[in-house]
Amino acid sequence: MVAGAICLVFAYIASAQVDPLAEVLAKTKNPETMISNPVAYLYVDGNLEDWNELNSFGMDDKDVYGALNKTDWKQVYFSHNSKSLFIAIEKHKESELLYSHAAYIDTDKDAETGYQVCGIGADFMIQSNRFYIHAGKSQDYLWHPKGEVISRMENNVVEMELPLDYIKKPEEANIVFVADNRAHGGNLVDYYPDQENPGYPQGPWFSYDFKPKAAKVAPPKDPRALSNFVQDLNIDGKLDEWATLTSFGLDGNDVSDDKPYVDWVKTYMANDSDNLYIGMELESEGELTFAHTIYLDTDQNPRSGFKLFSLGADYLIQKETLYRYIGNSRIFNWEPVAKVFTSKKGSTIEMIVPRMTLNNPFQIRVGFLGDNALFGHNQNDWYPNNLNDLLKEGEKYFVYYFSGPVPKQPIDLSKLDINL
Repeated sequence: MVAGAICLVFAYIASAQVDPLAEVLAKTKNPETMISNPVAYLYVDGNLEDWNELNSFGMDDKDVYGALNKTDWKQVYFSHNSKSLFIAIEKHKESELLYSHAAYIDTDKDAETGYQVCGIGADFMIQSNRFYIHAGKSQDYLWHPKGEVISRMENNVVEMELPLDYIKKPEEANIVFVADNRAHGGNLVDYYPDQENPGYPQGPWFSYDFKPKAAKVAPPKDPRALSNFVQDLNIDGKLDEWATLTSFGLDGNDVSDDKPYVDWVKTYMANDSDNLYIGMELESEGELTFAHTIYLDTDQNPRSGFKLFSLGADYLIQKETLYRYIGNSRIFNWEPVAKVFTSKKGSTIEMIVPRMTLNNPFQIRVGFLGDNALFGHNQNDWYPNNLNDLLKEGEKYFVYYFSGPVPKQPIDLSKLDINL
């Protein structure tokens, strides 16, 4: 730690061993260890409980003091799956996620390319909750904004998630973290790892290996998630068997018309080892139409799939068909994937969807839409009610967690005996 040069660098090693400039190499200490934490998924909630079995880059001493020097690294984790990079930051004391938090990421392991900082050539930077691409020469502090990363802060913990595509899916990377407390009136800079020569920081750095694919921990369950594991459900359009299960909750009478428009009362989800079951109760009877719409975000990534407020819908159920999204974020473009076996009795509906047709997710985000505008009505019914609320921040969807065993083989739909 030193009052002076700023250098928070994440080094994620992305290929072969670096051959930096001779004058840099002479002053640089190469990392002694490399960590890797492949997972199925990590829920970004500001809680480190699901990181307990993973390896951090190591503990950093409490070495920043003074009321205005607010950011003091304690430890940082990296983790990854096939789509995302996850970051967990623990600080010695609580502070806002300000521009004093910076991470420089060198994905080609070449000190001659990217921004030269702390012995690495940073190709990318995360500052606060924003992601940047280096756009200048090696000494030019010139960064092109790419966008925000998903982040959540609770007390002294920050969690982040960003697409691996942002950093071009490297094999390895070199990383350095720098907390420049001068950004909010302090006078100290905290390097992680500590620099051997803080006045002229040229290393060491951390390294991370993206190559391992096997998950080290079981998929975490979102604390808000509903889960109903069953051995079997008779799909007959009645909800008698659902009475002992937990629903997503009651929805108010939101459509002020006696005509058979879609107005949700409550919905359920359940699963066995092979199938997802959906049970729905509506205010009125009527034919099952395209106005009955269910959006499924199976990768839990709001940046992929069809952008529906805080959902990134990968699949859609309308009427008796499952569709997969093939558009570009906001273009409503879907292709049919499979038949959805459905049974309807009066104002209740049951559906069964083989989990393999959804690419076997372990957890999904869900939104229901009664799209009454298709029939000229001016009241759509969103469930949950805040699904389309643009004025409130945060997650506005339901979450379902698949408990129990996972399917081992694709389902032969022709052998399902369903009462249609």
